[in-house]
Amino acid sequence: MKSEIGKPKFEYKSFAVDKEIYNEIELNFKQRMYQDVQAQNKEVRDANIEKISEDILNYFIEKKWRRICTRKANRHSRKHT
Repeated sequence: MKSEIGKPKFEYKSFAVDKEIYNEIELNFKQRMYQDVQAQNKEVRDANIEKISEDILNYFIEKKWRRICTRKANRHSRKHT
């Protein structure tokens, strides 16, 4: 069929969420997410969603940074023992 039409096959990009990340967000932010989307005023609700999105991103950045620092500290301590 491709040769008939002359267009390349459509490639589907999956937007599936990593289960581990989903579970961590649910564990740490579920209650706040629920509260934040309950705002009656759309502008307040949008601001709440923007803020919690930023907080979730910062949570994972900080977690990754702590992991990197811990790894570097462990390597440094092994070199000097």
